[in-house]
Amino acid sequence: MRILFLLLLLVSCSSMNRTKTGYLLVLKEGDNVFKTVEEFVKKQEIQGATMFGMGFVKVKFGYFKAEEKKYDEREMPAMELASFTGTIAWEGKEPSIHAHGVVSGEDYMAYGGHILDATVGKGTMEITILDHGEKLKRKEDKQLGAKVLIP
Repeated sequence: MRILFLLLLLVSCSSMNRTKTGYLLVLKEGDNVFKTVEEFVKKQEIQGATMFGMGFVKVKFGYFKAEEKKYDEREMPAMELASFTGTIAWEGKEPSIHAHGVVSGEDYMAYGGHILDATVGKGTMEITILDHGEKLKRKEDKQLGAKVLIP
């Protein structure tokens, strides 16, 4: 059974290593970052975690307009992900990821914000997941119009 699990895991990401505090994932070109992390979290039964990483991505950022309670979205071309950080919680029976990041291109200009979607570009993306060992939840805050973490 363990061999089957490892083979299934390798289909969704290039490699995974268990660490003393969680996991190190290396995603490959074409992997959807959120989908891969969500599937991994379910398989490992991770209840709450913090994650950070770097690599190469095509990313969709969102700037939350509080007055309108919606995101102004902007898709970026393939760029270097200089910084990636977020939390992993649960909303009902599904993992809920909240992530922010900073990307830069050949011009060395940096762009960043809330990550709505990301796909690994040329190369890889390394993600460290620090497992908190306890359940974190996220729920809709109607006043804010956004999902918030409930530790």
